[in-house]
Amino acid sequence: MSSRYNKNEKNREEVEEIDLGRLFGAVWHNFVFVVFGTLVGGLIALVITAFFIHPTYRSSFSSYVNNHSASDTASTLTSGDTSAAQSLAYTYANIISSQSVLEEAEQKAGLSYPYEGGLDGFVQTSVESNTQIVNVNVTMEDAEEAYRLAKSIEEVAPSYVANVVEGSSMKIVTEAQMPTHRYGPNMKRNVAVGAALGFLLMILNFAVRELIDKRIKSAEDLEEIFGVPVIGTIPNMQSAGGKKDKYYGRYEKYYSTKREEKGEA
Repeated sequence: MSSRYNKNEKNREEVEEIDLGRLFGAVWHNFVFVVFGTLVGGLIALVITAFFIHPTYRSSFSSYVNNHSASDTASTLTSGDTSAAQSLAYTYANIISSQSVLEEAEQKAGLSYPYEGGLDGFVQTSVESNTQIVNVNVTMEDAEEAYRLAKSIEEVAPSYVANVVEGSSMKIVTEAQMPTHRYGPNMKRNVAVGAALGFLLMILNFAVRELIDKRIKSAEDLEEIFGVPVIGTIPNMQSAGGKKDKYYGRYEKYYSTKREEKGEA
């Protein structure tokens, strides 16, 4: 019983290997189409990125925040103060991106955006891990507007934070700069993603077609389905005989041609 079970398991594994081989063979047989699909996917991504997605520009600045005002001396700072300032950095980041700060910065920059769904989506803040550094990024489709808004937030935020959080201070570490290169979209990444999707879709297409194809194409398919050896086959006389045997297996066409040559009705 055990030997029969092992034999069945071995046969099942062999069948799985044959199936995988057929899938690989189907993909390899259509390798040119797979490459073509990959190129088309990359080209489509390139066209969409270049002509249908608006470029964006980013202007950023970073600031150092503390839970002591600027009038306090450095000698009064302790490790506990530093730890508290690190914890409060996230609070400062939320204050900087608040509606009040953005509205004041918008007016100072001479911009006109509705706050609902407007500036809130253009300004992102982040805190560097285990530091008191708050980064502010302004990303917009217009490079000059991104710079003006970032510069305005840079000027408005320190005094606003000091008024909201008593005994705190905020100092600019890196000032905002006019962006000279577009921030997004990432052309190389999008083309790579498009090419990868095209490659995977083509492989999936040929693999699925092979799996659902139930036609018998060889003697090996018969042996696999019925489990008995094939003792003989009928050759394809058309392909075996070459050009001289183009009428083999087509008696009706051959007979009609002969009748036309003899001039028979």
